[in-house]
Amino acid sequence: MAHLLRLLPVTTQPQNHSGEVEERVTQLKESMTFDDRGVGTVSLWGMGGSGKTTVARAFFAGQRHNRTFQRHVFLTVGQTAEGQELEKKQRALIVQLARSVGRYAAEELRATSSGDLMDQIASMLHQAGPVLLVLDDLWSTHQLRVLLGGDELQLPAGSQMLLTTRKRDIVEARNPVPVQQQLLTWESAVTLLARHACGQEQLPEDLVDSRAVHDALRICGGLPLAIKVLGGMLCRVPAEESAWQVRHSKRIFQPCGPWWSSLCSALLHLSTCNLMSSPLW
Repeated sequence: MAHLLRLLPVTTQPQNHSGEVEERVTQLKESMTFDDRGVGTVSLWGMGGSGKTTVARAFFAGQRHNRTFQRHVFLTVGQTAEGQELEKKQRALIVQLARSVGRYAAEELRATSSGDLMDQIASMLHQAGPVLLVLDDLWSTHQLRVLLGGDELQLPAGSQMLLTTRKRDIVEARNPVPVQQQLLTWESAVTLLARHACGQEQLPEDLVDSRAVHDALRICGGLPLAIKVLGGMLCRVPAEESAWQVRHSKRIFQPCGPWWSSLCSALLHLSTCNLMSSPLW
């Protein structure tokens, strides 16, 4: 898929669909469960490319202004974080914990093994005040255990933690009822396409009911990543029905079009990999 993405024009238009993001952030706050020490935990799971990271960043940006939290950590983990790569993530977490209180974690980073790094993470969290912690794009329970300093580690009283993943079973142990990231509604999909293809909140009137738009968005299936890629393909094309119909007639982004078919197949395969079930339009 990487070689396909490199061929696409890059759009500089806004990357979010703010209304649905705000709604999902509110849902996360309302779904957070608290233990008897006031430690809150919430999880977000769903298809890859469905916007989990966008929501997680919005949640983090809003919560970090809360003066209750003394340390702030946002760490993207990823599928490849195993072995030495996972140790790099442990070190990145240690650095963020230290920097958020204005110091460099020189002593903690001298640890030479994953086990020693786990001990350092546990020690730093034990000594810290309330922590705002987001672990984004988790792929295994092993990653979660290693990055939290062990199975039994408890975050400091008053802390909050958000976990995101496409594999629900990873987070169920810490958050039995995770929030599912839904795909975009048709209206939101049209708005997102307008932002990335035209640089505005709405499509031109003659494109709203265009067959080209309907065919392309139907293939995207409400997946934000696919819609952003589509917008990148169209951002240098005049926002006129005739110009978009030319692309449509050449089957560039029809189901049988070699370009778009290959790209959407790759995106949807990666998005649904390891996912139990997800509704499409």
